[in-house]
Amino acid sequence: MISLDFNLFMDCHITMRRIVPFLNRKVFYITGATGFLAKGVVAKLLSHAPDIERIYLMIRPRSRTSGKVITPEERLVSEIIQANAFGALRKKMGDDQFEALMRDKLVAVPSDLTKERLGIEDEMYAQLTRDVDIVINCAATVVFDEPLDMALAQNTLGPMRVVEFAKACQNAILVHTSTAYVSGQRTGKIDEETPVVNRTVAQALGQESVEFDLDKEIETIRAYCEEVETRSLASDRITGFHRFLDKQDRGKRVTDHRRSHQVEALRQRWKREQLVARGLERGRELGWHDSYTMTKAMGEQMIVKTRGDLPVVIVRPSVIESSLADPEPGWLD
Repeated sequence: MISLDFNLFMDCHITMRRIVPFLNRKVFYITGATGFLAKGVVAKLLSHAPDIERIYLMIRPRSRTSGKVITPEERLVSEIIQANAFGALRKKMGDDQFEALMRDKLVAVPSDLTKERLGIEDEMYAQLTRDVDIVINCAATVVFDEPLDMALAQNTLGPMRVVEFAKACQNAILVHTSTAYVSGQRTGKIDEETPVVNRTVAQALGQESVEFDLDKEIETIRAYCEEVETRSLASDRITGFHRFLDKQDRGKRVTDHRRSHQVEALRQRWKREQLVARGLERGRELGWHDSYTMTKAMGEQMIVKTRGDLPVVIVRPSVIESSLADPEPGWLD
């Protein structure tokens, strides 16, 4: 085991020596910047390719329960620069030099995977499309029982918007992080191949009766989500929520304001249950396991369908766990 780990470490080291010259002076745009995977990628880049030009990071503003908004710039500091992923680099460089490097290389970009043009303001969008050489898409929802609408927005439509952005850049390439679980219910040895648009795992397994068209599936999912929203607002369902709360509160005095919040919480929970159940049902019907694996596979197909001549790499990790060596042995966020 020790010999195997050492050989793997040496292979990675040699590979990095070949890659680093290509990365020098390049400008990156990385989505999902506050996530575990993206922080590891940024730490690796800054540790081994210090001559990269700049890394733009997709970061959404976030609201506290108090209502206070945490800006992308504040999240850059608190969730990325101060993360233990950069502990080894900080120790090696010293605090002052490390802080200077991070200020010089990292730029927070207020942006959102679920919005058109990634929610980037026009002036910044123009600058990014002018400067960016490499787009790395790490953003996704990785919850297996994610509600169908959220899974679709993040894992299928999100990659489409990232492709649109990368194509708008002058000369960019795209690296998209997918998952090995797009193989769904297939077993045994599965060869890597370019995703086939409008093809499901069920069809790959010979269940040709299961029809699937990517664009139609997206529209069907959207229509179902709208239907669930409408059903959740039906008067008889709202009345049912009130009756449930009456029994739960058992005559306790509850303000109208609190009751309205309780009803809304029940409505959202009911919606979530419907969307999770439908995602599991449809995913398994098409040969995947759930809404996560289905929408990730649909995201791959969307990239193939829309990329044109954009150079694309799709990476399919199985489970991303602790590091072998960088930023330190066993590092896990």
